[in-house]
Amino acid sequence: MDLHHPDPPAASLEERIYSMVLSDAAHDAVMSPLCWTVGNTIPMYLSHGESDSARVVHSNRRMAALLARQPGPSLLHEEPSLDHFATHTCLRDPKAAWYQRLAGLLHAHRRLDPSAV
Repeated sequence: MDLHHPDPPAASLEERIYSMVLSDAAHDAVMSPLCWTVGNTIPMYLSHGESDSARVVHSNRRMAALLARQPGPSLLHEEPSLDHFATHTCLRDPKAAWYQRLAGLLHAHRRLDPSAV
């Protein structure tokens, strides 16, 4: 959620963001979802694994706090006993609890705003 890192360690995930994803290091803020929350009206569902890195957990919690101040509904969930990659691979199953929580958020938003797609 927050791509900015003041001094990414060599060969780290954070360093790879700067060397492989961003064309200019100065774009780390503008490319961070955290910086695009103001005025959000779209339902947002954030999740992270209980065993995720402290950086991932912190950025998800920060974004959830910012989204909570916006008009759109949002939800943050910590996936018990999962790490960053297991939270993604469990999405192979459409019956996964993640999908059920997302569907609940979307249905709640539709009830609040019947014109919502």
